[in-house]
Amino acid sequence: MYSLIVQASDRALPIEARLTTSVDVTVYLLDVNDNSPLITTPGTVSFPENAPLHSVVAVIQATDADAGSNGEVVFSFESAEEELFSINSSTGVVYLQKPLDREAEDVITIIVNVKDKGAPPLFSSMNLTVLIEDVNDNNPEFTQSSYSLSVYEDVPRGTSLLKVNASDRDIGSNGQVRFSVSESGFMVDSVLGVVSVIDKMDREKKPFYSFFVIAEDQGDIQRSATATINITVLDVNDCVPLFSTESLTLHVFENGQDPSQHSHQ
Repeated sequence: MYSLIVQASDRALPIEARLTTSVDVTVYLLDVNDNSPLITTPGTVSFPENAPLHSVVAVIQATDADAGSNGEVVFSFESAEEELFSINSSTGVVYLQKPLDREAEDVITIIVNVKDKGAPPLFSSMNLTVLIEDVNDNNPEFTQSSYSLSVYEDVPRGTSLLKVNASDRDIGSNGQVRFSVSESGFMVDSVLGVVSVIDKMDREKKPFYSFFVIAEDQGDIQRSATATINITVLDVNDCVPLFSTESLTLHVFENGQDPSQHSHQ
């Protein structure tokens, strides 16, 4: 808007005799839709994979320098197939519509369009990248549910017997697996999964061992899995023969006859 004073005068002579008049003029400038919407929202947002449905993922914000309907904006997704999310056309709020799974897809990119209500309308668009944050929702998994082996009873203490393997589909500390065993006579390297014997074995006392190896992740709320280890202890020749009694006395006649038979005659 401009305010002007327009003055008109005649051409009479002398100059001092001229007559004048003036009028106030107000000029209103009518808006033309010559500005596209300007999106001010950052293009990347982090979002946890276990967020409940209808949670707010992001709020798209945009401004338009035009006035009236030329400056009013409408939000939408470029593709109707963005089934995971929905957007409020007037507020720009993006909502979660379907459950997320970081292990299936950890980065999701959505194209957001913003147009004004001018005639014709002007558009702007942005790539909204959603980084799916991991939560500890997977247990460790052993490559096999049980391990069986045979070991000679004279195996030296500290001997490595086998290596167990387990993995976790989570990432970071949620996916870091550490091992332990339930049997005191054995130990396992917590990182490498190598199981060793630490006590002397004796087949004559215990010919078979069955115990658990535990894999546990390092999440805030830890998750675990177990596998069974079966060990058969094999014999070695480490025992001398033993008589059933310490001494045995026999009475025989010098002619070789059995004394028990002679007593019945």
